[in-house]
Amino acid sequence: MTKNECVQSSLAGKNHVTDPFIRKGDSILSVMYSVPIKHDGKVVGVLLESRDGNALSEYTDKVKFGKTGRAFMINKDGVIIADNDRKQVILDKIDELSFIN
Repeated sequence: MTKNECVQSSLAGKNHVTDPFIRKGDSILSVMYSVPIKHDGKVVGVLLESRDGNALSEYTDKVKFGKTGRAFMINKDGVIIADNDRKQVILDKIDELSFIN
């Protein structure tokens, strides 16, 4: 999903969160959030934020099952988007060529 698609989604009144992606230019793993800004019930703008894509993995790092079990997160397409092995997330995203402008 491109930045423009996030903005368009929020201009249509929807909150949006992307899967982690590798930012073009600096190759940093990121997640983009967008929400509509409303005034008198009408969308008048969009608030857009890009955050560290490893934040999701920090949540799964805290989940433990027994002595050796661990958690990871996948998206609806079965792609790993959070894992205690950060390379798994990055490799999956590079394999998909998930670059964003």
